[in-house]
Amino acid sequence: MTKQVPSFPRARPYETAKRFQTQKRNPKEQAIVHLALSF
Repeated sequence: MTKQVPSFPRARPYETAKRFQTQKRNPKEQAIVHLALSF
């Protein structure tokens, strides 16, 4: 599971957030992470 999976952000919100923080890709994906953290 090295690739980021925006389809399943709820699976691992913390890890996804950390990954996005280091990669900082599109703002749309960051919004998805925000939603995942909200959950």
